[in-house]
Amino acid sequence: MSQQQTGIGYYKIEKTLGTGGMGTVYLATHTQIGRQAAIKGLKPHLAKNPDIRMRFKNEAALMAKLHHPNIVDLYDYVELGENLFLVMEYVQGVTLEQYTSEISGPLSESQAKRVFAKILDAFAYAHQRGIVHRDIKPANIMITQMGDVKIMDFGIAKMVDNQEINLTQAGVRLGTIYYMSPEQIRAWEIDARSDIFSLGITLFEILTGKLPYSEELGEYDLSQKIVNDPLPRLKEFLPAASSHMQKIIDKATAKDPDHRFQNAEQFKKALFDATLLGKQETEEEHLHQVVWNINQEQLVHPPKKHLQQVEGSPTNTPMSSETAEIENLPTAQPEKNADPIDQSSTESPQFKAEKEELLLKNYFGIVSTRRVQYFRNQDLFEKGKKERLFLSQVIDVEYSSRRELLAGAVFMLIAAGLFILGHVITYVLAISFLFFSIVCFSHFPSLTVVRKDGKKVKMKGWPWHLKQSKKFLVSLRSQLSKKKRF
Repeated sequence: MSQQQTGIGYYKIEKTLGTGGMGTVYLATHTQIGRQAAIKGLKPHLAKNPDIRMRFKNEAALMAKLHHPNIVDLYDYVELGENLFLVMEYVQGVTLEQYTSEISGPLSESQAKRVFAKILDAFAYAHQRGIVHRDIKPANIMITQMGDVKIMDFGIAKMVDNQEINLTQAGVRLGTIYYMSPEQIRAWEIDARSDIFSLGITLFEILTGKLPYSEELGEYDLSQKIVNDPLPRLKEFLPAASSHMQKIIDKATAKDPDHRFQNAEQFKKALFDATLLGKQETEEEHLHQVVWNINQEQLVHPPKKHLQQVEGSPTNTPMSSETAEIENLPTAQPEKNADPIDQSSTESPQFKAEKEELLLKNYFGIVSTRRVQYFRNQDLFEKGKKERLFLSQVIDVEYSSRRELLAGAVFMLIAAGLFILGHVITYVLAISFLFFSIVCFSHFPSLTVVRKDGKKVKMKGWPWHLKQSKKFLVSLRSQLSKKKRF
């Protein structure tokens, strides 16, 4: 085993988190103090390139200047012969890209504001120190398992006023093109307002679930649109979008840097302007929802990779299984002080203070002491789309069952005919059809979740899901009844 595979300084390599074109990220543990870290190593053949070595060292120099709760922390920079390593804070969670595309779906304006407030705090801090990230995108923003935000990958960041560290001059374009500002596209000199533009594109994407311009465009056509064309209107993708949010994105993504927010503080202030209509989600409500989403996604779909990004590498890395606390929750006890939550998906402080407990997980979904997850339009041959609600958003759950008598009779007639033919193969087929007829004569369970908005969501199961359907019914009805009493 090579040195970088077994240990780097005081750090013992546990496993590889991800490998990309530029290097590899390892999960490591400090042998003296037990602290876990993510170690980013440059590939040996690239480490021999003086320019790439300087860029890697530049990333370390910039990260060393940044100590903020919403920025991944640098622990150390290590040179071992020709090998270069960054020893960084190990973040357990998912990227914002994965969170919105695979877990939560596009965020509501209220949720987006809560996430973006922390993102803007981090960039306000970096910009005040003269550091421009230049590669802002959802894949470079982590959502931790506690619902916090961490900015990562300063691999192409620069010091605006420091020519000793500034490795890229005007005429050199770096970054991910979909999020680039017009001045980045033109390879002009940039400042913090270029990051503001990229943040505006990121905000657009997490609200709509789409990039503003088609991903099928070639680089030239896409560059022309970024430089010349305004972004599509939010309402084209999101009919419920507010005019206030549209104005914010328009200002953040103005073609002329002088017409944008001049700093992240202005961006954040505008984001929380009181003119935004509708009830605003509190910080605590937002964190509860994010933690629920991440933990339940892990519960239903155990992760395969850790999330720690290397420049040019896949961004998905696993959440540690031991942190999926909800999976190991004890059996719930009766709640004597729980208040119901209202229709706007918020909870009273008294209710939120109680520990959430997992009650049931089976084919039909998940029930906890505060929320329910089920599969919308689940049919016999289709899983359905996952949907999560607070218990206060559900009125009732209805149970029914039916037998497929006509199909059962048809299968039985076919089986009888095959038996009459008297061949070995027809006997096998006859037994199969006889089995199908028995299944059809059994009870097929069906559950209907009645939501507070009047909509009904139906889920169907096979006869062997009968017991699970009744358990789901009893568990959910029990919690709904309990909430109504308080």
